[in-house]
Amino acid sequence: MPKVNISKIIEGVGTCSENLIEISENLISISEKVSVISKVIVEIISEFQTEVDKPAIETKAKKSAPKQIEAKAEPVKEAAKEITFTEVRTILAGKSRAGHTADIKKILVSHGAEKLSEIDPSEYAAIVAEVEVLG
Repeated sequence: MPKVNISKIIEGVGTCSENLIEISENLISISEKVSVISKVIVEIISEFQTEVDKPAIETKAKKSAPKQIEAKAEPVKEAAKEITFTEVRTILAGKSRAGHTADIKKILVSHGAEKLSEIDPSEYAAIVAEVEVLG
C-alpha cells in the first residue's frame, strides 16, 4: 500500500474549499446582476408599452359590465363609417411594430394628446389617414 501524504490531501481540500467559496461568491454576484437586469427589462417594457395596450383591459371590463341600450339618432350608415378605438389601436400598433413609433407619437401630439386614449373619437379617421401614409 502506497504512503499517503496527509498534508497534501489537507492542502488539496483547502484549495477546493477556497475555490468553492470563490464560485459561490461569483454566483451571488451573478444573481444580483440578473436581478438588476430583470428590473431594467421591466422598466424598459413599461416605457415602451403604449397606452394603446392599456385600454384593451378597460374594454374587456366594459364588455363584462351590464350593457345599457342607447337610442342613436344617427343613421346606420353613419355608424358603420366610424372607426373604433380598437381599430385605431390595431392600426397604430402595426405601424409601431414597423418602426414608425416616433412618427405615431408626433401625429398624436399634433392632435393634442400624448396617448390614443386622450384623443377625441371624432379625430380617429384623421389619425388613421395620417398614419396610413407612413407606409
